[in-house]
Amino acid sequence: MHLILSGDGVLHVVGGSSVGGRGLSTGLHSITISGPTIHAWGGIFGVVCRGLSITGGALYTVSNQYGVYANNYDNTLPHDVAEPFVTITGGTLTAQANNRAIVAQSVVTIAPAYTWWASDETTGPGGEGTTYPPTSYVYSLAHKFVKIDATGKASNPTLTGTIASYNPNTPATARLMLDGEIKHETDTETKSGAGQTEQSFKFENVASGTYTLVITKPGHTSYTVREITIGTEDIDLGTMTLRCGDINGDNMINDADLAILWLSANYNKSTAQAANKLCDLNGDGMINDADLAILWLAANYNKGAVVVG
Repeated sequence: MHLILSGDGVLHVVGGSSVGGRGLSTGLHSITISGPTIHAWGGIFGVVCRGLSITGGALYTVSNQYGVYANNYDNTLPHDVAEPFVTITGGTLTAQANNRAIVAQSVVTIAPAYTWWASDETTGPGGEGTTYPPTSYVYSLAHKFVKIDATGKASNPTLTGTIASYNPNTPATARLMLDGEIKHETDTETKSGAGQTEQSFKFENVASGTYTLVITKPGHTSYTVREITIGTEDIDLGTMTLRCGDINGDNMINDADLAILWLSANYNKSTAQAANKLCDLNGDGMINDADLAILWLAANYNKGAVVVG
């Protein structure tokens, strides 16, 4: 007997022996997943069968004793048959917080150049991805967490966000930090124009952990987001608005910045002629009343850095 799961949609299986459990296993030859999203959690087995083939879609098996169990448990298959098997040539397999992620009595085949992430922690990968070659006998991948990505490369979640600020000609810098160490850093793309702007950033393949994000941009106070917990899902932080007018870089917008802007060497000068080019807050090439108005905004003046979390 074969169980084929294709097309779109989501199937939830909770408790018991989950997908292909012993109540369904007699004579069950294989399970093929090619399209839908399958969630199996809270049972003895997430998925149990003699053969599992993943060619597309997504399989999540969470908080089971065995995430994927491909085994000749009734000893009906001859030993020279290349089953029980687990074959992954597409889609995404995520096995999280199971006692054993993948157990296959015979053959585990992962598409060429696939890498897998494994950890003895329950929430996510803890080390570098390694190439996993086919083998004749596997009772391994006995980790609490394994993730194998559809592209054939180890994949952790992606963290994205949008930065609202002034002066599109100047990039903002986003730094993602773990225990005080920068793990990811990027500058946003610049655009032509002047005034308010939105600039996006993306950090791909972020390992599990609790991070702090720090955003900086010349002429603006910093923006910090604490306690960003990365698990298995992508995160979009939404829009973060920077305060504009910090000309002297002390992370405060006040009379000291106003005094610099008002200097005759800066005020009513082109940016090219000005002694301090950061006074051109809106990026229009001139330092004048438009920049003064930005600094004086109630959302900016006498304000400091933003800290969230």
